[in-house]
Amino acid sequence: MSWYKSTDALNQRHDIKRNQKLESDREFLEEVFRERHQEVPEHLLPDEEVLAKSISDIELSAAEMFYLNAFNLLQRDRPPAFSGISYIPWSVMNKYAKQTGLKFIDRNMFVSILSSFDALVVAYLREKTERNNNKK
Repeated sequence: MSWYKSTDALNQRHDIKRNQKLESDREFLEEVFRERHQEVPEHLLPDEEVLAKSISDIELSAAEMFYLNAFNLLQRDRPPAFSGISYIPWSVMNKYAKQTGLKFIDRNMFVSILSSFDALVVAYLREKTERNNNKK
């Protein structure tokens, strides 16, 4: 199997998972608003264009790819947590930035961007875990 075919298969699996997640989010929103006897506002529902768009259709700049690849790589260095998920340590991000040859100011920006993104991911995963625990 060529690299392109395996990448296409991976993108197709990712699209399916993403669409399942978006559908799951839609169902969660509908449930919350139904409990409040309200309609879900249209701006909160995933757009059909978003659902139809393939991950391979999204174009990222070189800088965006750099940050995304770094984040995906550094996620593996999260320390164990008693419950939930912990943040990527600053020291890990800083070491990676140094090893890639970023200057001091660029390293600070790199750590700041990755920390912000990490905070969003951690908050999302904690909220999702809490929602799942409340369903049980």
